[in-house]
Amino acid sequence: MSISVRIFLAYFVLVGIAIWFVMQSFNAELVPGMRQSLEEVLIDTANLLAEVVKDEVAQGAVSEGEFAADMDAFLSRNIDAVIWFLKKRDPNMIVYITDVTGTVIYDSRGRDTGRDYSGWNDVYLTLRGRYGARTTREDPNDEFSSIMYVAAPVTLDGRIVGVLTVGKPSITVQPFVEAAARNVREKGIWLLLISLLPGLFIAWWLTLSIRRLTRYAHAVQQGERAQVPKLREQELAQLAAAMEGMRKELEGRHYVENYLHTLTPDLKSPLTAIQGAAELLDEDMPWDRRQRFISNIRNESQRLREVVDHLLNLASLEKRRGLEQVETISLGPLVEGLCADKS
Repeated sequence: MSISVRIFLAYFVLVGIAIWFVMQSFNAELVPGMRQSLEEVLIDTANLLAEVVKDEVAQGAVSEGEFAADMDAFLSRNIDAVIWFLKKRDPNMIVYITDVTGTVIYDSRGRDTGRDYSGWNDVYLTLRGRYGARTTREDPNDEFSSIMYVAAPVTLDGRIVGVLTVGKPSITVQPFVEAAARNVREKGIWLLLISLLPGLFIAWWLTLSIRRLTRYAHAVQQGERAQVPKLREQELAQLAAAMEGMRKELEGRHYVENYLHTLTPDLKSPLTAIQGAAELLDEDMPWDRRQRFISNIRNESQRLREVVDHLLNLASLEKRRGLEQVETISLGPLVEGLCADKS
């Protein structure tokens, strides 16, 4: 697996985890937020109705009064409303009223009138001048059967004469919760897909210098005279410099090896001549012949000296990285001389 693919996968995984974490956090806050909004509306409703019904509660005539009739008319209304995608047809608000002892004197559902609700938090706390609310499941085994109740004190002349509680099934906000969660999930998927483009660009950009360094290494491998790439990354620039130094060392060794192979015959020839002449000098021979062999030894020794001097000059040139003296020459005579040498 290439490093570009690894970088892209790492980026994709990190972005995916970040998006998933944000979605989870949003979903975790979504349900409490909607329920808090519902509770805030129920507080206003409970306090409004408590003001409307306070006279009837004080007189103990709620069940036969106008409030009960108005509530029956309200609950029988056919509501034709569309809230975003949700069609609302029937009212689903619950209202019950207790007297100052906590006994239910009115229940919009018509089933709990006369029961003692003084132990419920909404009634218990409100009768003591505090904010009362509760959430209770109709079915203990069904989490979607919970109903949120918010109470308000019914006061007359500054004294509490009863408690009015407004209830709303929590299931009423569930469609909005699911729609919001679904919308967030879709947006998260789209965001993850869109992030692929910058991920590809980041992977390409981060590996650009590595690819340039790889091309340089391939060029050196093919024997080309490639230029060292200029890299922004300090570590990669140091690696490129080290590779260039290694290339020069290897080229120098290779050049010396080839040159030594080329000069070996030039070294062996005078050495063989000197050795042969030296062996002949051990024999008795006329002086003129001896002088000739001595002259041969001198000539071959001079030849060896010239080869050694040539090697030393070559080594000195190999160590140079530039010309010490720059002179202007005419190419015409130089070309003519080379042509004359070849002919």
